Amino acid sequence: MNDAQKRREQLLKETRSRYQSNYMPAVHPRYRAAYHNLYGGNEEEKASESLSVRILISLILFAVFATADYHHDNVWKFSTSQITAEIARQPELSGYLEAFSKNTGIHMPELNKE
Repeated sequence: MNDAQKRREQLLKETRSRYQSNYMPAVHPRYRAAYHNLYGGNEEEKASESLSVRILISLILFAVFATADYHHDNVWKFSTSQITAEIARQPELSGYLEAFSKNTGIHMPELNKE
């Protein structure tokens, strides 16, 4: 690279950093959530934190289930076959949708029964 290309790249980096900075002024902790709602926050960090917590909880639940299945134990008062059956069961929503339509006045589409 010659000097002109290096200088152009340096100027481009400076310009990008100037216009894409995530500068947040000093905000009192009580008003931080309101500031983020108004001016946007760093949602990528929130999503990654939430994802790691959800993955950890899922792994713990899976370990409990796998251990109970291996030892033929009950988790609380349910056997592993009952848990598997409840996971596979499709809930019937038509009654809930009818009650929702009646109480709110919002028309809900009919569900296809298979």
